Amino acid sequence: MGISIEGLDKLNKLLDSIDRRSESNLMQEFKVIAEDISTDARMLAPVQDGRLRNSIDWRVTKDNRTVAGEVFSQLSYARYVEFGTGIKGAEAGLVRDGVNLTYTMQPWVIPASKMSKETAEQYHFIPIKKNGEVIGYLCHGAKPHPFLYPALQQNKDKVVKISKRAVLKME
Repeated sequence: MGISIEGLDKLNKLLDSIDRRSESNLMQEFKVIAEDISTDARMLAPVQDGRLRNSIDWRVTKDNRTVAGEVFSQLSYARYVEFGTGIKGAEAGLVRDGVNLTYTMQPWVIPASKMSKETAEQYHFIPIKKNGEVIGYLCHGAKPHPFLYPALQQNKDKVVKISKRAVLKME
């Protein structure tokens, strides 16, 4: 003897529809906030030649029932700008929830072929010479110049507000 519930199919379709609308609303709202955060990150990013600033991008993804927004840079050196490097990075004392920051405490040499003399001078790196020719630059690290994390912090209230608004739209 089975139990039948009249209108169960209709109820399931309605619930699925609400789920889809909620996810769609959330994705749209996260696109707005991700764009705002990326704009702020571009404004905060230090500029030398503009590549870092221009590399800042965003995306919103959905995996199963999770919607996530990301703001990022594909440039390999972006993390070094954000968190600093070496002794100078460690001295800054940055703390980020969920990120284990570790720094090398030994100076290193950057080959002269990888850096212009002007850039080395700008960062006060020490020239290493062999037979009178500069073969590299001694580096003790670089101070952090955060741009992504502060952009997120500037917008964290918006993230909460937009998330709530997206969920309420489903009603």
